[in-house]
Amino acid sequence: MAVTANSIITPQAPRAAHCAIGATGLVSRFHITGTTGLTLLAAAGTNGTQINSILIKAEPNTNGVNTASVVYVWEYDGTTSWIVDEIQVTTTTPSTTAPSFQTRVYYSGWIIPINHSIYVSNSINTATTALLMAQLLGGDL
Repeated sequence: MAVTANSIITPQAPRAAHCAIGATGLVSRFHITGTTGLTLLAAAGTNGTQINSILIKAEPNTNGVNTASVVYVWEYDGTTSWIVDEIQVTTTTPSTTAPSFQTRVYYSGWIIPINHSIYVSNSINTATTALLMAQLLGGDL
């Protein structure tokens, strides 16, 4: 199949986005107006974006251990942020023989339209533990 402009079947360009998840915890699972307390992971491309996966990875600092928490994934529609997924983070103590925490969640058929964005937040304050990063992989339509 030839790639055609604006094809919803075949993304036109690969998409990788990364962010360090904010250290301030946001415990709400209720939709919020705006994006206060959230960290931008990716804004939709010109014709929308297909989301294939989101990776959460601990970035151990001098404190080392990452604390158990939940990473919330939000879809912002330009007015309201809606919680669309929750990713469990387990306590891990990395060392020279044990890797730091990471998990990848795969999605099928998740396409965000133009003017929408994906944000993330953590359920706890991670200022004194390992920080978390997020990676989104997909394709712009």
